[in-house]
Amino acid sequence: MPTAITITAVEHSGFSSDAPTRSEITNAMRNVVGRTYGSLTRTGNWVGPAPRITRWETLAGAKTYATWVFLVPSDSVSADFQQRLRDDVQAELDAHASHHQILGPAWIVTAAPYNEAVNGAPWWWEATGPISASREARWVDAWPPLDAQIIPGSTRPVEDNHVGPNSLHPAPEESNPLLWVTILAGIGVAGLALVEFGPAISAWARSKSYAAPKQLNPRRR
Repeated sequence: MPTAITITAVEHSGFSSDAPTRSEITNAMRNVVGRTYGSLTRTGNWVGPAPRITRWETLAGAKTYATWVFLVPSDSVSADFQQRLRDDVQAELDAHASHHQILGPAWIVTAAPYNEAVNGAPWWWEATGPISASREARWVDAWPPLDAQIIPGSTRPVEDNHVGPNSLHPAPEESNPLLWVTILAGIGVAGLALVEFGPAISAWARSKSYAAPKQLNPRRR
């Protein structure tokens, strides 16, 4: 029975325009297949035509996620095999799918045993159509609109599941967080108005009651 390893890579860019392209990521990850180490050659291959690539951007920066399942024709693999595969993917992405490394490597790569409950069914990774790991995502070559995360009242874009189908552990649809900032700010302004003008309003109310004309007692005429 073959053994599957899930490779997940995350790239941080200051701006979405600096992010690597889908073809750069795919070609870089394909370079690790069949690599030779002395007299040994790596066995196995990636499942499906391309990795699952998803994008996400906030005011803090842009992130590109790449997840792919590597299948080894063996009942088990050593920890050294998994670590070397991770290291090779890291090196290839840094060399061929990174547009800036001013503060060090832009990619963070992890390796873990494939888990169908988390990563989705094998057929989903093998598929080539629109219902597949490499194509079924909201943000593949496009980026979520930043203005929807800034303008109060806007519908916030929904983040993809970066390591499996969106139907598994879907991200909750959240309202724009700045909407609550606006609401709280409005409450604060109203509270400040009460603090500033409350005494004057109260004094004005008392003066109005004091200004009411006195009724003469008819018995004292």
